[in-house]
Amino acid sequence: MKILHLCLANFFYDDTNYQENLITKQNAEDGYDTFVIASTENLTNGENTQTKANKYINKDGVTVERLEYVSFLPNFFAKKIRLYKSLSREIANINPNIIVLHGAQTLSTIAIAKFMKKHNNVKLFVDNHAAEYNSAQNFLSKYILHRCLYRMCFKYIDKYVLQYIAIGEYEKKFMIENYKLKSEHIKIIRLPANIKTFKDIEEINKKIRNIYNYSINDTIYVHSGKMGFQKKTNKIVEQFHLLKDSNSKLILVGKLDEDIKSEVLNIIKSDMRIQYIGWMKPSDLQDILCMADFIVQPYSPTITIQQAISYACVPVIPKNIEYKDYVDDEALLIENDGDLNNVFLKFSGIERKTLDKLKYSSYIRGKKLFSIKEIANVYFNMI
Repeated sequence: MKILHLCLANFFYDDTNYQENLITKQNAEDGYDTFVIASTENLTNGENTQTKANKYINKDGVTVERLEYVSFLPNFFAKKIRLYKSLSREIANINPNIIVLHGAQTLSTIAIAKFMKKHNNVKLFVDNHAAEYNSAQNFLSKYILHRCLYRMCFKYIDKYVLQYIAIGEYEKKFMIENYKLKSEHIKIIRLPANIKTFKDIEEINKKIRNIYNYSINDTIYVHSGKMGFQKKTNKIVEQFHLLKDSNSKLILVGKLDEDIKSEVLNIIKSDMRIQYIGWMKPSDLQDILCMADFIVQPYSPTITIQQAISYACVPVIPKNIEYKDYVDDEALLIENDGDLNNVFLKFSGIERKTLDKLKYSSYIRGKKLFSIKEIANVYFNMI
C-alpha cells in the first residue's frame, strides 16, 4: 500500500519530531510505501531556510520530494496561495492508495481534486493545525486568506474527503468558523509523541543530570521552542527569578526572539539557576525532556507538551479545554502570571519521592493519549 503525505500548507522539516515526521516514520515502520511531497522550505538550527527542489529517501525510509513554487507568479504571492510546479504529475507518478493532506490552505487542492476525480478508490484525509492562536491574526489574513481563498481551497476537495481531522478543539472550531465545514465531518486526533520505556527515561535522566551537573534533588523546569512575546518567555523567567529556592532550576531550549532576548539574558546573568542552551537537535531535546521534572509552556500551545508528558514531565500549561485531561492537579493549569508564580512556590522543596509519583502519572497519561503507533492506526481504522 502506498501512502502519500502532502505537506503543501504545513511544512515538512527534516530531522524534527513534528507530527508529519512522526506519522510518516511510523507508516514506514509499519511496512507501507511512504511518500512525502513538500515545499522547499526547511528548518536549520531553528531558522527557516530554503532548499532546492530535490528527491531523496530520509533516515526513516520515507521518500521525500520537494517542489518549487510556480514561477509565473511573484514568489511572495505563490507562497501565500501555495501553488507548486509539477504537483499533478508527481502525484500521478506515485499513484497512492491513501493521501493525507496536512492542511488544505493551498490552491494545490485543485490538482488534488483532479486526481481524486479520476481515482475514486483513493482515500483522502485532511488534517488542520490552524487555530486562532496561530492563524488569522489580522484582517487580511482572517477575511481574505482564510475566509475567502482558503475556504475556496477546502471546497475544491470537500466531496472527496473521507475524513477531516483537527488536532484539537480550537482547530476544529477554526475549521467550522472559517471554512464552513460541518462539525460531524471533523474528528479530533491528538498530536503524537515518541514513547520510550520508563526504565529508559530513568537511565537517560541520570546520565544527562551528570552531564549538566544537576543533583537528583534538583527540581528541573524546561521551557522550549521559539521563545518570544507569544510564549511570554520573559514572564516565565521573571516569575522563576522571584523564587528563592536553590534546588529549582530553569532550562531554556530553543531560540530567543530578538524582542525579548536582552531582557531575558540580563536576568540569566544574575541568576545562576537559569540556563539558556539554545537550539538543539531533536534527539538532544528528547534527552533534556527525559531529565526534566516539569515542562513549562503556560501561555501558548506547542507539540513539545505532548512529547514532554510522554517522557514523564509534569506539564505547566494553559488553562483551556484542550488540556483538561493532561494533568492531575488543576493548579498546573495557568491563566495568569500569578498562577505561574503559585506553581513555582507550590513545588519548591518538593520531596523527590512525591515528584517521581507525579512524573510517573504523566508518563502513563502520555502513553495512553499520544502513542504514535495508535494514532497512525486511527487513519486505517476509518477506511
